[in-house]
Amino acid sequence: MTVDGWGEALKLVDEVLELCEQGENRRYKATMLNSKAAILMSQGEVTRAADLWDEALKIQQEIGDAEGEAQTLYNMAYVSAEHDEVDKALDLWRKASVLKGKIGDVPGQANAIRNMASLLASHGQAEKALELLSEAVALETRVEATGQ
Repeated sequence: MTVDGWGEALKLVDEVLELCEQGENRRYKATMLNSKAAILMSQGEVTRAADLWDEALKIQQEIGDAEGEAQTLYNMAYVSAEHDEVDKALDLWRKASVLKGKIGDVPGQANAIRNMASLLASHGQAEKALELLSEAVALETRVEATGQ
């Protein structure tokens, strides 16, 4: 997307955020904050993006939106991994995995675990990565076998 395209996207997100404020739709506001953070992140505005993710996360926790919270944690983990903040990324993916499991999103749970494994493998921790991959495969196999 071009710089103008991102600017237009941010303008639209800001308009939606304003509507969310007027209508007091906190769940959608958190979703839009998450989206805006992703746009800012793609433009290299790490600090602003992190602030928006923190704000979205707070709202999601307050209203009990576990699905949104898991997605926000997942996004934050991905960015942390991209910036070589290994411990932070692992912690965020771990939290996202737990939430995904609680809401019954086993494929999402397995994906978060697989991401942790990939990160560990890329940092020379093959044994721990294999353990996590085994855990992810076990979850996926259970879903395929039982449909759950």
